[in-house]
Formats: sequence, C-alpha cells, structure tokens
Amino acid sequence: MPDASNRLVKAFRRAATVASVLVGVFGAVEIVGWILNIEAIKRPFGLMVIQSGTCVEFLLLSISLLLFRFARNRYLRNLARVVAFVVLIAAALNWVEHTYELDMSLVYPLWQPRDAAPLSFPGPIAPDVALNFIGLGLALTLYDLRIKKRFDLWQPLGLLVAVPNLMILSCYATGHPTICAFFGCVRFAVVTSAMLSVAAFGLLFSKPDQGIISIVSSPSIGGRLLRSICVGLVAMAPLLALIKAGEVHGFYDAPISYGLMSLIVVALLGGCFAWGAKKMDTIEAEKTQVVQLLRDSIHSQSRPATAKSLKAVCLQCAKEFDQAHVSPCPDCGNDMTLIADKLRNGSIFGESYEVIDFIGAGGIGNVYLVKHLMMNKNVALKLIHAHFATEPKYVHRFQREAKSTSSLSHPNIVAVHDFGISLDGQAYLVMDYLDGQSLAERIQAFGAIPWNQGVPIFIQICQGLKHAHSQGVIHRDLKPANVMLVEDAEAGRIAKLVDFGLAKAPEASVALTKTGELLGSPTYMSPEQCRGETADERSDIYSFGSLMYDCLAGHPAIINSNIYDTLMMQVYEPTPLFEPGLEIPLWLRNCVYKCLEKDPAKRHQTVVDILDQLFAGLQQELASRNS
Repeated sequence: MPDASNRLVKAFRRAATVASVLVGVFGAVEIVGWILNIEAIKRPFGLMVIQSGTCVEFLLLSISLLLFRFARNRYLRNLARVVAFVVLIAAALNWVEHTYELDMSLVYPLWQPRDAAPLSFPGPIAPDVALNFIGLGLALTLYDLRIKKRFDLWQPLGLLVAVPNLMILSCYATGHPTICAFFGCVRFAVVTSAMLSVAAFGLLFSKPDQGIISIVSSPSIGGRLLRSICVGLVAMAPLLALIKAGEVHGFYDAPISYGLMSLIVVALLGGCFAWGAKKMDTIEAEKTQVVQLLRDSIHSQSRPATAKSLKAVCLQCAKEFDQAHVSPCPDCGNDMTLIADKLRNGSIFGESYEVIDFIGAGGIGNVYLVKHLMMNKNVALKLIHAHFATEPKYVHRFQREAKSTSSLSHPNIVAVHDFGISLDGQAYLVMDYLDGQSLAERIQAFGAIPWNQGVPIFIQICQGLKHAHSQGVIHRDLKPANVMLVEDAEAGRIAKLVDFGLAKAPEASVALTKTGELLGSPTYMSPEQCRGETADERSDIYSFGSLMYDCLAGHPAIINSNIYDTLMMQVYEPTPLFEPGLEIPLWLRNCVYKCLEKDPAKRHQTVVDILDQLFAGLQQELASRNS
C-alpha cells in the first residue's frame, strides 16, 4: 500500500506540473496574439476575446505555480509568493473598478500594436474572471500556510475556483452557454473557464498527499471511489454534448434529451456507489473472520503461550479496554473489535524466550527484554510490527539487519545472536540486551555534551564504524538514537552502534538498495542520500558529523518543521557554524565541519582519517596543558 500511495502522489504531481505548464503556454500564446494583433489567437475557436489582462494573469499564475513546484530555496519560494500577490492585487483592482464603476486607469499599455488595442496590464479583466484570479492569487500567497498545522488554507480557495468553472464547462457541454438566476443572465468565456479549471487543478494537486485533497490520491477504497467518479464525470461530458447535439439537429425533443442525460448521470453514480458498497461488504466479511480467529485464539488450548495480549477497541468512539472481549462499548454501545497488542509479560516466544518486559517501539518493530530459558541469560528480542509482517520488503530489511550485524564482531557494535520467523509468521531478531541510555536520550536529558566527554564517545563510534566499513557494511542511519551508552564496571562508558536495519552489505539485494530510494533519518542524512543516490562510507561520515554537532551543540545542525524542507536544507543550505559561546577546540570544530561538507570528495574519505584527527587533537590538548 505505501508503494501504491507513492505512485499515485507522483502521478498527480506530474499531472499538476503539466497543468501549470499548460496555463503558462496558453497565457504566452495569447500575449503573442495581442502583440502581433492576430485575431484568431485573441479569439480562440471563434469564441469570446481573451482580454489582455487575463492573458498576463495566466502567465504569472503559471510562473508562481512552477516556482513553488520546483523551488529549492526560500528565495525562489518568496519570489513565487510575490508573483502570486501581483496576480491577487491586479485582479482585486479590476473587480473593485467594475463593481463600483470607477475609473482607475488600469489599462496600462505594455505593447501597442499599430491600429489595434494595446496589450495592457493590470487590466482589463472581467469581474467574474477577476474573482477567480483573486481566489487563485490568494491561495498561492497563502501557499503552505496552515492553521494549527492541520488545515491548508490554500486548498479550499483552489476548490472555490475549480467547482464553479467546472460547472460552467458542464453547462456549456449540455448546450447552455449562459447561466441565469435572480441577478440576471451571465455569459461566460468557456476557454477562460477551462484554463481557470486547469490552473486550479495545478494548484490543488501540487501537494496531493496533504490536506483535504489527500483522499483523492489515497490508495484506499474512498480514494479509488472518488477517482472513479471524477474519471466518469470527465468521460460523461462528451456524451452529454452528443446528446444535446441530437436535440439541436431535431432527432428528439428537449424532454428526451434531459432524460438521457439523467440516465447517464444516475448510471455513473450508481455504478460507483455499487462498487464501493461491494468493497465495504468484503471488508466487513474479512473483519468478521478476523474477529472469529481472535476469539478462537483465546479459547484454543493448543495455542502456545506466545499469543499476544489482545485489547478491545471501539471503532466508533476510539476507546480502548484491556479486557479481550467483544461486548458493547460502555460509552457508546457500539460493538467492540479485538486487535493484537504487545506480547504479554511472562509469555513464551519461540519456545525459548520468556518475555520479561516491554522496552520500547521503533520505526519497524517492538523491542522486549526476554530471558533465554536454556541459557538463563537476558537478551533483547526485536519483533517486526504486525502491519509490516506481510510486507516482504520490510521483512527482508529486518533479515538484512540480522545478517549485517551478525557478520560484525566488535565491542562497539551490538551483537546479534539469532534471527528467524516464528510459527505464527512473525520475523524476530535476538541481540544483546544493553542496559543503558541512547545518546539521544542523554542529549535530551542533559543538553550539550562537554567536548572532553564527547570525544571518547566519538572515538568509540568511529572504531565501530571502522570495523563495519572494513566488512563492507554501510550503516546509512547513523544518529544519536542509534548509539547506546552502556556503563561497564571495568571499561567505563561504552558506546555501541545499534539498528543496522538500513545497513547496506556487499551482497545486499539490488531491489532493496537501488538508486532513487530514500532511506534514513532526514536530520542526519547526507545530501546524496537526500537525493536518493547510492550511499557509501562518506555518507556515514556526514551522518557522523551531524551526530557530533548534535552532541556538542545540544541540537541538530539542520532541522525543520517538515521532512521536505529538511531534505532541501541538507542538500542546498550551508551547514551552520557552532555558536561562539560553546567551548569547543578549533581542531574539533574543523573536524566536524569537514565531516559535514556537502561534496563527498571534500569530506574525510575514511573513518580512519577522523580517528587520526581526533587523536592528534587530543595529543595537542595534552601537550598544551603540560607546557
């Protein structure tokens, strides 16, 4: 499902880009028609003249849309917002001038052909068209602006433009070029309405995975149903036009024409909703089977003690209850649904491991403290999340973590002891239990780490990385959360690398590591990883530089409120320098800055180079103290 969703989002973005380009081409062609005074261009298809101000507005809209689509820094995005604001102001001035019957001299000539009307801007623009440009200009001016980070303001404005213009096109297809109401009759320029619809499409689907538009690009049943209806409506337009043409040519009268149109609309909507109802019935049947299987798992004596604990969830009011039963919800009376929860303490997993406690959850699985029954030794058990268990790609990555880590034997790398698939189909990984805290937890609790405490940790991480790289294993997800600090009575504080789930080994499958796949944590990813390129040792070195910066400064070098902007900053923004007040030796600052070079060729080329610089810096500090 995630792959299907990504494909749909990319398809809608490509379509939005094509729509934006089409709007720009249309505006540019119309401007040429005004400059050269070509009547056939100014009056496309022999219909109403496209006003000169409207042509310029379309071109500016396209420029703003494309800048927002492809801008890689905030300066270009601010330029896109300025262009959109020009569209908004020009349209607003035209609307005020027409509505209040003012003479604001908006027909400013940009080009004056001989014996013809000039190409002018910001006017003239018809008041109804101006309202549409106001909506689109305001939407682009407010692009990316949200209320409480949940509501996209620009999307409803785009819909307010799209819906009326699509209605106009539908009326035109059925032979009604005018719309009449209590305010009188209005005759619209169908070509202008068509291009406004295309511009609204380019705006709405520039980010199809966000806001209220995301349902259309969703691979869910609701998304498929909406897409089917939209495709049906588009396909229905020529059929309605054909039926109206039959009426105009006298093959039948108006009642028959409207009856045929109604039949087509009812057939389309009825077919879509019937398909949706059938899918819902299938889901309900599958849900009933799952609930029955869960009931059987509770009462069956043949099931081993590895069964997960169950919890009852009310899908109506979202309340959860510990007792595993399917009785009416005490709050709303709706039926309860059983879902699998974490492993129960005291249960036996894989006939060899007794669950002691739940440690925590990661991106791909849960981690438990368990005791090996035969060896009487505490170890950590990592189980893949249930919703990933049926995805071969995630199971393969889980398996790859086991293979990559088990091939490594080093004091600064967590040891993996076992990997397999349980009888109930769960992929699991058994590794050393590390009784300590992660480097990320250390930073969160105490802030920046003094450089003289941080360097010994950095050296240990480098030694672990050096061993991994010598075996051809690239970590690809190096960050403070994946470094555990363990206190040892003899060796003191030991740093251990964990979570090689994204590691790339020499024999790694091409399907899992192909160029173009985005893997890692954006805050610590190298620019080449952000671009989807192949990662090598130097990518780990960049991530290690980000880790050192985070430890020494108490916060990441690069971070933003959303993933996209963080990725763009990793690729294009220069790495910030340390704050002047931090007590960090110059040699250590330079070491971090060299690791964080955007160009891989300018970084340290191997971890050994970093170790040499760290040891040389420590010797320099020792010599300066002794002198």
